Amino acid sequence: MKHLCLSLFLCLSALNTVTAQSGRFSFGISMAPTITGNILTADKSLAPFVVEAYRNLEKTRLGFTGYLSAEYRLGSRSILQLGLGYTLTGYKSDKIGLQFPTPSPVDPTYVQYTDSYKDVFIPLSYRYYLTQKRHRWFVSGGLAPTVKISRQTTMKLWYADGSTEKKTEDISGVDLRKVNLIGLIGTGVDFALTDHLHVLFQPTFQYAFFGIAKDASLNRHPWAVGAGVVLVKQ
Repeated sequence: MKHLCLSLFLCLSALNTVTAQSGRFSFGISMAPTITGNILTADKSLAPFVVEAYRNLEKTRLGFTGYLSAEYRLGSRSILQLGLGYTLTGYKSDKIGLQFPTPSPVDPTYVQYTDSYKDVFIPLSYRYYLTQKRHRWFVSGGLAPTVKISRQTTMKLWYADGSTEKKTEDISGVDLRKVNLIGLIGTGVDFALTDHLHVLFQPTFQYAFFGIAKDASLNRHPWAVGAGVVLVKQ
């Protein structure tokens, strides 16, 4: 994975150097806070009410996607973009009440789980401009291979005396998928600040085509909706 990241970084750096030599290349940075969750899929071994119980239990959480990118102008309305960055997806459960056969003052009364999926993010996307004015509307779409960095579960416990406790477990060693493929769609507006500096505002949606587990009766496909800001130097 380190060699992959280094190779892509060198490619982006080389393209950025070419910017000064050709008006077709540009360099950008994108940041997008997101709302993220999972779409659950299950095989026939699980009863429908079990799957529905998980769907009702698992809620959205805050995530993030950010990357550096190199862009190539194919024409007056078309841009091809290659990026390298980081994405955080996952979910947060409801606050769950706990009951024990023999209650004890040291037992927790509630628990909440938060899963964090951290990945290297490699977007390849196409942007098409609908208008040709100085402030231009566009639509975009593409694919983004991801490479697993880590998988973590954080358990927050509440106790009767009002105290809380957090425990984080690394689940990267579990039989989880190391590489996934994300679909990307978005739209937005491109504001020209100067002749060589643009800022793009774009709502985006991303969805993992494959579940995070290689083989599981109940699998999770991460998704994220964000409001991104992209700064592009031409």
